[in-house]
Amino acid sequence: MKVETAHEQLLFSVVRLETDKQIGTGFFFSREKDGRTIPFLVTNKHVVADAETYEFFLHLGGPEGPRLGDVVPVKITPEGEKFEFVGHPDKDVDIAVLPVAGVLKARSDLFYRRIGQEMVPSEDAIRELTSFEDVVVPGFPDGLFDSTNFLPITRRGVTATPVSADFEGCPAFLIDASVFPGSSGSPVLIVNQGAYYARTGTVIGQRVMLLGVLSASYFRRSKGVVEYVDAASEPEFSAEEMLDLGMVFKTRCVDESIDYALSLRDGPTP
Repeated sequence: MKVETAHEQLLFSVVRLETDKQIGTGFFFSREKDGRTIPFLVTNKHVVADAETYEFFLHLGGPEGPRLGDVVPVKITPEGEKFEFVGHPDKDVDIAVLPVAGVLKARSDLFYRRIGQEMVPSEDAIRELTSFEDVVVPGFPDGLFDSTNFLPITRRGVTATPVSADFEGCPAFLIDASVFPGSSGSPVLIVNQGAYYARTGTVIGQRVMLLGVLSASYFRRSKGVVEYVDAASEPEFSAEEMLDLGMVFKTRCVDESIDYALSLRDGPTP
């Protein structure tokens, strides 16, 4: 498989993240510091909470591209700070990061891609976004994926609240998309190739922006009554219905989590 377009690159930046508790999604994000590129695995706190082991899967490949379906598991047992996910310092911000430079450098035959700092929109770029932007969400909804080729499933949606506004006072916004448990930790991106609409009008070109990390889905719970022919009681039951709304913590939360992780490793920045 040739990996050339932005959409194709994203397929190999996300990984299926399995813990001894649950399945979620993670993605590789790189930070530049002191002339070095430092890769991190980004996901949600709740995906790795109380986990004793983490495992994700990487394609084998080379310059010619990945060998689809030919993957190796990378299993990590958190023993000490080196392999510990670091959560955002705010307990209510559902972001966790893990430095993975050592893991990725251990083999030269791995094929993966990273979402770089250049894909993080500036505050000016965020203010230029329209209220309703098309987004893509690659990940593993309900644990589903293409098991033959070991590729994620990408959902499409639209921003349901403006990215420039903090939803309910949190550093987050909502998207209107079919998202399920297992998609937690997925990157939420704008990927435009060709013509797209901006506040200033129609633009011709390419635009790739990491807007944030999917954290939670919204449900509606309905209550009713179950009737039994031979019973006098009328027990209640409840049913959950997906609202197709997801909460996304903004990219600045990823940056803040990485800053915090680096401060724990290197000490506070003077």
